[in-house]
Amino acid sequence: MKIIIIILIMFSLSSCKKEETLIISNNTTTKEIETVNEVEQYIDNNPLNISLYLESNTGFNKLNDDISKSWIPKKDIIVLCAFYTNDEFINLDFYQNIWKYYANTIDNVNNYKIGWEISFETNEGKIHKTLNMPKDAIDFYDYLEIYLYDSLNQELGAWYSHLLDEQVNEKTLITTIKLTCGSKCSEIISNIYIKVFTYDDNEDFNESGFYRGKSYSSLVIKKT
Repeated sequence: MKIIIIILIMFSLSSCKKEETLIISNNTTTKEIETVNEVEQYIDNNPLNISLYLESNTGFNKLNDDISKSWIPKKDIIVLCAFYTNDEFINLDFYQNIWKYYANTIDNVNNYKIGWEISFETNEGKIHKTLNMPKDAIDFYDYLEIYLYDSLNQELGAWYSHLLDEQVNEKTLITTIKLTCGSKCSEIISNIYIKVFTYDDNEDFNESGFYRGKSYSSLVIKKT
């Protein structure tokens, strides 16, 4: 939830003295002006912590700042999981059990969604996208294949595949993302920047469609 503060400043100069008249131009003055200024200030009171994790044989390790991985065409680069915590390590368990452990301590946790943001540069220019649906990653598929997963709303221990657009609904939570090198990944000329964030409505995004809130975690993926 956000608070939009509207500040209305009303100025009336109807009773001003002659020497206080406002000069509009070199030859125009007015004795009465009413001005309304609206100042909108975005305040994010989202209480959620969120971090990126990499699964190992013993649990999930929190990723901080950057990581180096091999970029081989049509091969997976990395699978990232998101949890509502800043713990450095999480003992291995089913994703749903871990999720509930942290989510049960958060008020109104179901009001929030998880989104992703990715950016990198190619020989043809910069790619910068918000990923809230599988189709959001289609434009740069040849460079980088993105697969989104809802690891929460699955049967315990069951195998599941990446999300399709028609499978996304109000209950979907995009908890996991897989990055795979596309056929043209050799033409990516920068690191890959990825961000995970939580949001509850459209006010959490700026005019360009990018997240502007405080509940996020980011990672730079470098090429080995």
